[in-house]
Amino acid sequence: MLHLEYHQLDVFTDRVLGGNALAVFPEAGGLSDELMQALARETNLSETTFITARDRDSAVYSVRIFTPYREVEFAGHPTIGTAWLLLREPGVEGDEITLDLKVGMVPVGVDRGERPPLVHFTAAQVAADNAVEDADLLSRLYGLPATDLDLDRCPAQIVRFGIAFLIVPVRSREALERVSIDLAALHQLADRHGCDLVTAFSMDAYQRGSMASTRVFAPLHGVPEDPATGSSASCLAWYLRRHGLIPDCGEDWLRLDQGYSCARPSLIHLRASQDGAGRIQVQVGGQVVPAAKGMFTV
Repeated sequence: MLHLEYHQLDVFTDRVLGGNALAVFPEAGGLSDELMQALARETNLSETTFITARDRDSAVYSVRIFTPYREVEFAGHPTIGTAWLLLREPGVEGDEITLDLKVGMVPVGVDRGERPPLVHFTAAQVAADNAVEDADLLSRLYGLPATDLDLDRCPAQIVRFGIAFLIVPVRSREALERVSIDLAALHQLADRHGCDLVTAFSMDAYQRGSMASTRVFAPLHGVPEDPATGSSASCLAWYLRRHGLIPDCGEDWLRLDQGYSCARPSLIHLRASQDGAGRIQVQVGGQVVPAAKGMFTV
């Protein structure tokens, strides 16, 4: 019989019961894939992470990420929440660590100028596919008339960082709130384009000081709607900079609202900068608060 400690954290928020909840198992070395998946199914959160190895000399930590249905190569709020927990462990020094994820090595740092401190990762390998031009499929997929899709401004496009998201602009926050994902159309998108995660965004924000709002849906991963999605925000930041909707950010953080449609208000920080060769580097950050701590006996 195993006794497995876990922590539940709220990520992309500065208050408990907001943001996106995450379960972290800090001592997961030696657990089988089947047990990790079963535990993620039991927590029934968007994602659950398992810290499987530590190399404190090099500040590299091996982490695996599971949704209730499957393991994923990368996810943003698990990266930020897990790093937040690791940075608080005894013996961990400095403000930078690296998480060894399925997608590769992901650097994570902390900005202590924010209160609570802002934990942020660098997404250096974001890439995009061609535009998705099937207007009928897009309208059915999002449950909106074509007039609500803002495709004159910029295209519907699949953007990838470890996992792929279809990103579609809508004309208003009111239209964003009416999005309702059609599962038949989602299966059609997956069959045609190999993408089953969908994002909608509007340049209308919920909060003063935010630059846009977004919703993210992953029903085929067991997550009908995600309250706050760092991986999607990574892809969205790349997309917004590529299509000229935001300027080069430099050291300034832009703010993105998510989670209002599912009663989990969330605030995501992002920035994107484009070099002379056209390469775009993205950083995504969020605040973290502890919500609960417990033990599984399996």
